[in-house]
Amino acid sequence: NWEIVNLDGQLHTEEVTQKVKYWSHFGGPTLERRFVFSKYIYSELGLMIAWGQQKLTIDQKIENPTNINWDASIAEFVDDNYNYVSSTKMTDNFIMAEPRLSLGWRITDWLSFKAEAAYVYSYSTSGWEGKNNGSEVTVDNAPDTSMDGLRLSFGPWFGF
Repeated sequence: NWEIVNLDGQLHTEEVTQKVKYWSHFGGPTLERRFVFSKYIYSELGLMIAWGQQKLTIDQKIENPTNINWDASIAEFVDDNYNYVSSTKMTDNFIMAEPRLSLGWRITDWLSFKAEAAYVYSYSTSGWEGKNNGSEVTVDNAPDTSMDGLRLSFGPWFGF
């Protein structure tokens, strides 16, 4: 709940919801070299060079917004709603390298069973940047949110 004071001086509360969204995406080219040991067993050595972004969005809005009165001035409407309708966005751009090694068992020409290990190294190009209600703001005391880490995967692999 958010306590607000109207232009007429009346104190009242409004129900406000906050929605937080986080997502991370990246992509880039991969170079791979395949080593064939037999008709059915192979290994791959690869490297992906990628770029990406992490994004955190916090939206806050009133549940039951005030109706707009055409006869009222825009200042009255904005003053009544501004404090509890807001959007904060933070982004972190990065580049990354992911060396990988895999071992595969070929079942058919287009189906294999593959196990892969990779390690992601990332570097933030600009650090966290922020916008609050469209205005650029600085992001102080941002934690280290690197994408570094080990990735293990196994399962069916479709391809040729």
